[in-house]
Amino acid sequence: MNPSSEDSPHNVLWKDVPASWNFFVSPLKVGRSEAGEQRWCVEGPLGVDHWGLEFSFPSGICVNARYRWEKESFEVTLQVEGDGIAPCARCLSPTPLAIRSNFVYFFLLRHGAGELSEEDAETEEHLVVLDRWPEKLQLSLCAWESLVAELPSRVLCNENCLGLCPSCGANRNQETCSCRGASGDPRFLKLVDRPIDRG
Repeated sequence: MNPSSEDSPHNVLWKDVPASWNFFVSPLKVGRSEAGEQRWCVEGPLGVDHWGLEFSFPSGICVNARYRWEKESFEVTLQVEGDGIAPCARCLSPTPLAIRSNFVYFFLLRHGAGELSEEDAETEEHLVVLDRWPEKLQLSLCAWESLVAELPSRVLCNENCLGLCPSCGANRNQETCSCRGASGDPRFLKLVDRPIDRG
């Protein structure tokens, strides 16, 4: 998707947005004193590869957009919701997680970008500068960013998860194995049978 096109008027870092996503609003059809709201739901399963992990959303996700004019900027509040599954970092068991993101984006024209208030400047991370107001303002990339930004870099099925045995691979939350040194660092297992020099 070309970030300079009307369908994608701003530069983003997220390149993997599904091609089927087409979430947009029409700023020019929203009155200055009005507010609007739209909701889209993406059917599952939806897979997301991030942080080296495979996140799965079997029932898909839902995106809700509330929007209004705020002086010369167009303010969009995006909420992304979905119930996902990811492997536990210790035992690899499928672990449920709930995503509930809430991001605010400010769209404004380039000639007004230099007149930002101090409060607006603090939200620069979600500030999108446009050369002109498009008939359809694409929010698909923003929704993808909102989803990916909420994904954890590490998932645990339980804070007390015992993980896998480094020798036989048994899930120590479910069974006990007789491997020597199973509870130690696997990098030191070769030292277990090494004779000790007591000289």
